Amino acid sequence: MKKVFSTTATGGTTRLLLAGLLCGLLSLPACTHRKKMDLRIHTYALANAGKTSLGKALQPRVSRHPGKSGFYLLGNGIETFALLISLIDRAEKTLDLQYFLFHYDRTGKYMAYKLLQAADRGVRIRLLLDDIFASNQDRFLALLDAHPNIEVRLFNRISEKKWLRYVRFLVEFMRVNRRMHNKVFVVDNQVAVVGGRNIGDAYYTANKRFLFSDLDVLSVGPVVDEISTSFDTYWNTRWASNLVYSADAKHRVQVKREHDKLRRHAVDFVKSSYGRALARESIGRRLVNASLRLIWARYKVFYDPPQKVSGLKKKSARFMESIIIDYMERADTDVRVISPYFVPQRFGMRWIKKLRRKGVKLALLTNSYASNDTRVVHGGYKRYRRKLLKLGVELYELKPTAFRQERESVPWYKRLPKSTLHIKAVVVDRKYTFVSSVNLSPRSRYMNTEIAILIYGSEMADAMRRLFARYANLRNSFRVELVKRDKGVGMERSVEKRLVWITRNKGRIVRFEQEPYVWLFQHLGVSFINLLPIEDLL
Repeated sequence: MKKVFSTTATGGTTRLLLAGLLCGLLSLPACTHRKKMDLRIHTYALANAGKTSLGKALQPRVSRHPGKSGFYLLGNGIETFALLISLIDRAEKTLDLQYFLFHYDRTGKYMAYKLLQAADRGVRIRLLLDDIFASNQDRFLALLDAHPNIEVRLFNRISEKKWLRYVRFLVEFMRVNRRMHNKVFVVDNQVAVVGGRNIGDAYYTANKRFLFSDLDVLSVGPVVDEISTSFDTYWNTRWASNLVYSADAKHRVQVKREHDKLRRHAVDFVKSSYGRALARESIGRRLVNASLRLIWARYKVFYDPPQKVSGLKKKSARFMESIIIDYMERADTDVRVISPYFVPQRFGMRWIKKLRRKGVKLALLTNSYASNDTRVVHGGYKRYRRKLLKLGVELYELKPTAFRQERESVPWYKRLPKSTLHIKAVVVDRKYTFVSSVNLSPRSRYMNTEIAILIYGSEMADAMRRLFARYANLRNSFRVELVKRDKGVGMERSVEKRLVWITRNKGRIVRFEQEPYVWLFQHLGVSFINLLPIEDLL
C-alpha cells in the first residue's frame, strides 16, 4: 500500500581519511545562526502520481508490461545531466534527491538554480545529502533550505559546530567514517535515476581535470515506488537532521545575494559551449514521447538499512555487497564485475575461489594506478592482484587515456582530462544485472550505506556485457597477466612469474613490465601506505 503524501514541510576514501584534519580549514564561515531545536516532520513520496503529466505520458507503456519496469542505461555524462535537468523542468509535484556529494561547481550551481525554479512553481523538493563534505556548503544549502518548498537534511551529522567536527573525528572516528553513499533522483514518483554518479562536473563531462566514466540507470514503472520507499526510509530516519537557522534580516540578505549569483551563473552557463550542447540533448523529450527505447524486465531494489552507520557489522548478510555476492555465486558460466575500487580481503577471495572451483569465468575491470582518483585504494587492491591472476581471474585496468577519440570531440576541453572509472556494475551469466552505488571494497561492505537495482533477463545482461567489452578493449584498458620469466644464469637459473600490462597504442600491441605511468616516488608512497592498518577504511 502506498504511503500518504504529506504537504507539510519544515525545514572518495582519501578525502574521508583527511577530512577530519581539513574540514575546519576548508569550511566557510557559518552564514546562519543555529538553533538548538530540530523539529522534523515525516513526509513521504507522492501518492496518485499517475495524475501528473509524467504519469499520463508513461502510463500507456507501463500498462503494456505488467509486472515489469522500464530501464535505460545512462553511460554518457552530458546525456545524463540533460535528462536530470529536463526532469526537473517537467516536475509538477515532487523532487527527491539523495546524494553523497553535491558539488557547488558549474553543473551543481545550474542544477541548484533549476531546483529553485521548480520550487517557485510549487514543486516540493526534499534534498538529502551526506554530511561529510556538506560543512563547506553552508551558504549554498541555506539558500536552498530557505525556500518554503525546499527542505534539506544531512545524514549522519558530525556536528553543527565547526570546531567540534575536529574533536569528533578524533573521539568518534569509526562513527564519523560511516557515510551515506546512495545516489537517488526521483521525479513525481514516476521516474527515478539510480547508480554511481554524484552531482558535479566530473560526473557530467564538464570537469577539466577528470572525466569520470560512470553509469546510472533510468527507471520507470512500479520500480519507482520501491526506490521512493528507500528514499523515505532514509529521509525519516533519526540519522537525517534538518538544517535549522534563524531567518533574521542578515540571513535574508545573504540568501538574496547567493540567489543573484546563481541567476547570473545560469545565464552564463546556458550561453557556454557546454550549455549549448546540453540544449541539443533530446533524451527527456524522447522519454515523454515514447521514442526512447527502454528495456522492460523484472527487477528487485536493494538498499542498506540507514542504521548501518551505527556499526551493524555483525549483520553483514543484510548488507549490499553480501547480497550481490549471493547472486554472483549462482553463476553457471561467467561473471563480469566493474568496480572502480576493488579490495576483496579474505571475505572476497573466498567467494572468488568458490566461483573458480565451479569453473565460472570471472572478469574484473577496475582502475589502473594512473587512472585512479584515490591512489590509497589502489594500494589495497595491489595486494590481491597477483592472487587474483593465479586464480585465473581475467583482469583489466582502465587507462588514463581511455576513450581519447570521444574526449577529443568535446569542444570545451582545451586539454584532455584524465579518464577515471566510476562505474559500479555486475552481470551474472545472461540472467542478472546489478547497477548500483556499491564498490567491492571494505568501505562499501561495512561502513557506507548503498543502493542497487537488480534487473533480470538477457536483454539487460547483453547490454552490460557489451559495455564491459567496450571498456575492456585494449584501446581503453590494460590487460594484466602473469608471465614466466627466466631469472639468473647457469645453475642459478630459475623461473618466476611477473606481472605484465598489455595494451594497444596507435594500432600496435605494447607491453609494460612495470606498472604503467607510476613514478618511483609514487610507487614508494603507495608501498608505505600499504604498511598502515587502514585496509578496513578503503
